[in-house]
Formats: sequence, C-alpha cells, structure tokens
Amino acid sequence: MQVVATGHRAPVRPDHPFPLGGPQLPATAVSDGRGYVLVTSSNFTVYDAGPGWDRPVPGQMIAAGPAGWLVLSCDRSDRRCRRQVIDGANGSRRRLPGPVVAEPNYFSWPPTGVIAPDGSTAAVAEIGRHGLTAHLIDLRTGTPG
Repeated sequence: MQVVATGHRAPVRPDHPFPLGGPQLPATAVSDGRGYVLVTSSNFTVYDAGPGWDRPVPGQMIAAGPAGWLVLSCDRSDRRCRRQVIDGANGSRRRLPGPVVAEPNYFSWPPTGVIAPDGSTAAVAEIGRHGLTAHLIDLRTGTPG
C-alpha cells in the first residue's frame, strides 16, 4: 500500500504505533488536508500523523485544509487565547491579529472548521449563548471574511 501526498509516494506500514505519551485512544482519524491524518488523544492533544511519524499540533484545532490549520493557542491558565495559522507542511506559525479570545468555545472532535484550498479563509462553527453560529475568518487579517 502507498499514500500519495505532495507529489511523492511513501511506503505505509499497516500499523502506526505511537510512543508513550502520544495519542492512546483516538476517537476519530480525520484528514489533515495534506494527505495524512489528524488524531486526538484522551487528553485532547491533536497529532498530525503519517507513515512512520507523528507530531503534536500546538493548540486547539479549529479548522484544517490543504494550505494549513487554524488553531487556538492559549496561555497556561487557558483564559487568554489567540488564533494562529499553522503551515501543516513545515509547522511554521503565524498569530492572527484580533482580540484575545476570553472563553474559547471552538473545540470539538473532529474539528468542524474548514479552510479554503488557497488558505485565504476559514469557516468555523461556534456554540454560544444564542446557539450555533458559523463564522468566516480572513486568514490574512484575522477579520470576519
């Protein structure tokens, strides 16, 4: 079996063991948008995994797409959070401008948000006092798209 990603083929093992401390009970494996998978552990850490490798995704996964991921990165107290865009291919991070998110309500597994193929916009769902709201976020400016 082979997986095609970014124009090259890589051999795939039938099983992918994770090291101790890695994901132990993935609820669901979903596409990372680049041909590999995202899984979550019992403590809600999200991992990007492919043939023979895995790495934690820093922050709460909000949306995934071929150009990157949108995550919520919080301080140690989880009271002040900011949105970041992560390049899934190289892991580089860019914090989006905009207000601090005081009470994040985005996390769900699998993530409900999606990112446009060109990486310009994310569509995310948020559950609030008035029910479910879909937001479009411009991933260049951080403003509503």
